[in-house]
Amino acid sequence: MRQIETKGMMEQFQAHLNNTNNQRIIFSGCFGSGKTTFLNNFFNDPAQQEKYYVCKLFPVNYVTSTNKDIYELIKFDILIQLLGTGITIERTDFEKVSTICRSVKSNALKLLQSILEVASLIDENTVKLGKAIEVIANIYKDYKDDSPKTKIEQFLNDLENEIGTSYEMNDISNLIREMLIKASKLENKQKETILLIDDFDRLEPLQSFRLLNILSTNDNETGTGENKFGFDKIIIVCDINNLRDCFVHINGTNKAFNGYIDKFYSTEIFRFDIRNDLVKVINILFSQINMPPDVRSEFFERYLDIIQVMINCGEINVRTITKIQEAHIEIIPTKTLDDFHKTCNYAGLLFLVLKKMFVDDYEVSNAISACSIQEPLSPYRKNFTAINEVLCLLYPSITEKQQHELLIYDNKYTFNIQKTAYYSYWKLVAVNGVTDYYALTFPVFHLLDRIKYQYLNIPKSYE
Repeated sequence: MRQIETKGMMEQFQAHLNNTNNQRIIFSGCFGSGKTTFLNNFFNDPAQQEKYYVCKLFPVNYVTSTNKDIYELIKFDILIQLLGTGITIERTDFEKVSTICRSVKSNALKLLQSILEVASLIDENTVKLGKAIEVIANIYKDYKDDSPKTKIEQFLNDLENEIGTSYEMNDISNLIREMLIKASKLENKQKETILLIDDFDRLEPLQSFRLLNILSTNDNETGTGENKFGFDKIIIVCDINNLRDCFVHINGTNKAFNGYIDKFYSTEIFRFDIRNDLVKVINILFSQINMPPDVRSEFFERYLDIIQVMINCGEINVRTITKIQEAHIEIIPTKTLDDFHKTCNYAGLLFLVLKKMFVDDYEVSNAISACSIQEPLSPYRKNFTAINEVLCLLYPSITEKQQHELLIYDNKYTFNIQKTAYYSYWKLVAVNGVTDYYALTFPVFHLLDRIKYQYLNIPKSYE
């Protein structure tokens, strides 16, 4: 597939990443919009590799695992990538880990205070908070026994070493921190370390938010505000709208979503959107469709604006464009003018092209309907040939009339109907009495929504 130019979006993301306040980043874009390809291109650029060391996780690989196992799989994936970079593990690393653990124990009361401060992030660990309160109660009860410090240390030690919890910081977790320090100095260059979590919202709803809680748990014992494991930045790649839907699925409302999600990004959500870039190159991307050049040229002339509107509405994206370039259109649909003349049925060709791009006919139908709702009016001058063709299909019995009016969305559209030797021609002359040809608009997708049943294998009762 031809590489889509995304220089503007690259510059915007570079500025967002360069912001020192952005330790947590939500990189949001709809499914199929090209997020993964964009980020791969960005971080594979030699200039970016000079500045960043990136660990990539794909949580979709964890969907069959228990919640407890997910955290261990994350550590496994990170370690594999660190070792694959050539970072070695030395005896001194384990000595440092031991020192860190002793330091934690010596600051046990401070760590317990930090745990209580982040209680709002706890979900399945609520029971552990109850255990902490119980420890405090026992301290008060046994004050004269001179043993509270020992009890606190034992509780914190158990909590840190229990596998799969948000507060777990065992030897392996600390070893990852030490290896990340080495990764940040690879090739004798100071680099920022980034944990990039792709396709985050492909997880089950409950897993998504539990993983969010794990990743948001800071290095509370030191108060440095570092991300989990000590990464300089964590990037969560998702569709924020889908994540919101997951929140509603769990809680039954979205009223608290903004207050919840803003804990997981530092300044603002980065909105990934290359629709304008896709529109600019649509001619080139579609040039690979295997149809006669003259048919392709006329097809673009009639339906290019319609395809661009579908891109702007988010119904056609990078993924669907890729599908059409890999597909084959063996037979071009035709319509009969008389016993001797036939011509291409371009309306039928449009639906044939769309059917190659989407999963099934129902998806095509949904896309047409969504565009009709989102952007019901389109410039008449750009779409007059397509409008004429569809109206001829919808109203074949009124071709002899000189003028006809259509009432759509409470607007009155006045057409002059002219007849040639082979076909009728509808020309829009006024909208609600206004005759300014250059300013006239028309609900093109309303017409497409009405004729789709002629070309899609779906029942009219579907919607």
